[in-house]
Amino acid sequence: MGQEALYLGQIGILPDEKWARSMVTEDYPFFYKDRNELRAKFKMACDNYFKFIDVVKKQREYIKKNYNINDKFDDLDIQVNEINNKMFSEKSQLAGMVEVVKDVIGGIEEITWDELALYVMEKLILNIDINNPKSKGSYLDKIYFYKLMLYLGYKDIGNFNNIIFKKYV
Repeated sequence: MGQEALYLGQIGILPDEKWARSMVTEDYPFFYKDRNELRAKFKMACDNYFKFIDVVKKQREYIKKNYNINDKFDDLDIQVNEINNKMFSEKSQLAGMVEVVKDVIGGIEEITWDELALYVMEKLILNIDINNPKSKGSYLDKIYFYKLMLYLGYKDIGNFNNIIFKKYV
């Protein structure tokens, strides 16, 4: 895993080696020493990705600051934003979902992840449970809905254990 993947928000499960530790902050929690630890860290990251948003953000800032390749990452930012805009544009297959979610959450200024999950489950006809780790595709559903909220102008103001979206204009 390179800095690009970490910068784009992936959690890297890294070997407990000097070269790997040099890529991230000192308090980065995803190092492994053996296969059992690798499996445990991987499961922890997959099951709790959104609990580690602050860790992900911290790595991004660390990489941007310490590797002095801002132009490269600025280009990545532009590309990621273009992809997100295409994903949610009026011409995409997901455009209808954007409008539905706008209607579902209405003019709510602030909403927690759990409240969002309840709104989605109660008000949408689709069978999507974004908080059920056993449902098929739920990890992708979580990422999709998280990105959708950012696209709709919300910012994540929550802490390590709780995602809270606040509307910004």
